[in-house]
Amino acid sequence: MSEPLVDPTEPIVEPDPEPENNEELEALQRELDAAKLAKKKAESALESVRKENSQLKKATKTEAELLEEQKKEVEENARKYKTLMAGARAKNVLSTTGLSEDEYSPILELIIGEDEDKTEAIATELKSLLASQEKKLEKAIREKILKETPPPPGGKPPEGADPFEERIKKYERK
Repeated sequence: MSEPLVDPTEPIVEPDPEPENNEELEALQRELDAAKLAKKKAESALESVRKENSQLKKATKTEAELLEEQKKEVEENARKYKTLMAGARAKNVLSTTGLSEDEYSPILELIIGEDEDKTEAIATELKSLLASQEKKLEKAIREKILKETPPPPGGKPPEGADPFEERIKKYERK
């Protein structure tokens, strides 16, 4: 086996021998604690320098740059407000559908946009669709129940049925 390549420009670092007594251990622990404290101080100083640098950058910006940043911030806030208002209007419409908030909130997230009127129109269409489906379902259930329910004994036959029709069929010529 060949020996691993060693960079000749790097100094050779010999590992410290294991400390032999408690005094050496305590001294090493104090050095370690001092190094940690120095690291914290350096990090704190670095953070304060970064803050100062940021403040200096803001101070050196031109008035046009500051106005542009403020304009972007105002536009972003306006966009957020429009989306929030559109969501409120759509939520108002969907809350009248009879669905719980847990049921319509996933749909709400999909239809919310910046245009309040368009969002409300979509929510209204969805409400109309749900109402028409509900009516169709009620009608189908009612018809199924009426078909499966026999007439009460001695009661009137269902509408449209002629009580004499069966008797007439019996005597008709075949």
